[in-house]
Amino acid sequence: MILSFSVENFKSFQNKETIDFECFSAFKENQKSTEDVLNSKYNKTIAMFGPNATGKTSFIDAIKMMWNIVNGSANVNPDAPLPFSPFFSKECQSKATDFQITFTYKGIKYRYGFSYNKKEIVSEFLFVSPKGREIQIFERKPDHSFDYGSEASGKELMQFQKFLITNRLFVSTLSLWNQPYALNVVSFFKESFNFEMANQRFLFSSPVTTDPFYDPLITEPEYKQFLISLLNCADINICDLEVKKTKIEFTIDPKNQNSPINQYNYSVLFCHDTSDGKKWLPAWSESSGTNTLIYISRLFYLSFKKEISIFIDEFDNSLHPDIQRFLIQTFINNSHSGSQLVFTTHNTSLMTNDLFRRDQIYFFDKNYDGVSSIYKLSDFKVRKNSAFEKDYLMGRYGAVPMIVDYFKDKPHE
Repeated sequence: MILSFSVENFKSFQNKETIDFECFSAFKENQKSTEDVLNSKYNKTIAMFGPNATGKTSFIDAIKMMWNIVNGSANVNPDAPLPFSPFFSKECQSKATDFQITFTYKGIKYRYGFSYNKKEIVSEFLFVSPKGREIQIFERKPDHSFDYGSEASGKELMQFQKFLITNRLFVSTLSLWNQPYALNVVSFFKESFNFEMANQRFLFSSPVTTDPFYDPLITEPEYKQFLISLLNCADINICDLEVKKTKIEFTIDPKNQNSPINQYNYSVLFCHDTSDGKKWLPAWSESSGTNTLIYISRLFYLSFKKEISIFIDEFDNSLHPDIQRFLIQTFINNSHSGSQLVFTTHNTSLMTNDLFRRDQIYFFDKNYDGVSSIYKLSDFKVRKNSAFEKDYLMGRYGAVPMIVDYFKDKPHE
């Protein structure tokens, strides 16, 4: 479970900005949307609000970027550049991007982070709390030196420095040698994240090829039934579905080693109950909202069965507000211990105290220099029964667009 995440010098985040999942102890509302972790309570849901272009998507991009770097670091080419997207100012172009995350994995608390530029990993650290007290595993410094938590662990880990290259994470190097804490960090990143970014969810175009999303609908009857039940609960009249998988035959060009092999066509049909009986329709005829629900259903299904963190950009894209509320409440009531749902939205009708605690609503804003900032509703003196949406739209919390009364394009002379 993620306990906190921080980013600095990435896209519109010039300064260090943090989302902290720890609950404010004075708040007693909506206990079902919290989780007891290591003698503290942490939030299972976070909703991010704010005007367009204030950094909501970029914050999810930051988490996804950290995820990508950790997952790919073990196989990075020594000459390959790192995916570096600093704040646009000249000063920040020469500074490192910094990511830090605190999480729990297999009952142990980890604090891990690194900074990097286009060419190298500048610094990196790993601390763990196996018995409550935090201990240092290693710290990699900008001068390429290392600190270790103890002389014994230093002697054990120092031998792996010779395998390190400048653009590879030390935690990845240690994981290749089966060092347990490093291996757990890498495993956490591989197992615990699911991202659904805006405009990437409409999968049922035709023809459809090589998308592993479809395979569970064939191989997992339980998931197929879950999807149909979810659609019915959301008032989508689909009573059955069928997925056919056909292998595509290719003639391989020996001169083109990148020719695709082992690809498949997927044919998807949905069955609707009508007054004239059952009608089977191709997937491309379904609405974008139905396609969105079908995609999200897989993320929810996984979050009910195991501990994962779901990040959804533009949660309100093509979904009716009542369906959005239904999905959030369904996640709160059914998700696995430790699963989390983090999403961006412009649907302010979700900003209610029956869905969210005051420390689960985050606001994103940007100043005239293009610098994004993050703060939460609980930073204000707000009662739990306050009209969150009304007060937000009145501008009491900021993070609303400053729109002129009208727009008139002047003709060119």
